[in-house]
Amino acid sequence: MSQIDLIRQASNSKNLLDKLTIVIPSINHGFLLERSIEYWRNIPVRVHIVDGSKVAQFAVADFRDTENISYHHAHFSDEKWSNFFSVMNFASKLPTTKYSAICGDDDFFTYSGLISCLESLEKNNSVDAAVGR
Repeated sequence: MSQIDLIRQASNSKNLLDKLTIVIPSINHGFLLERSIEYWRNIPVRVHIVDGSKVAQFAVADFRDTENISYHHAHFSDEKWSNFFSVMNFASKLPTTKYSAICGDDDFFTYSGLISCLESLEKNNSVDAAVGR
């Protein structure tokens, strides 16, 4: 593959990722969130972390150098399932892009997997979701 093809491919990938928001809900998993932040920090996609912990796992100031990651502390209830569903409801309202994905705080999407899913969705307007293994 020539350098021009690689540049073209990177540009197309960036354009696709601009259409995606990833939401990561989490409750009481500070270490897993740190790992997620490090993973997503250099991938050009919008990420919203929604922390439903009673006490915030991070300060908003911790995210000044990560333009693509937003942190939201959103504790709603001390009752586990009520809080979980409230966190998920809050998280569902954050994406403003054409596509969105929910990612567990202990999971990752590979860059190539995201691009493949987005390419499939862009080519097939009759498809509502894309998943991988």
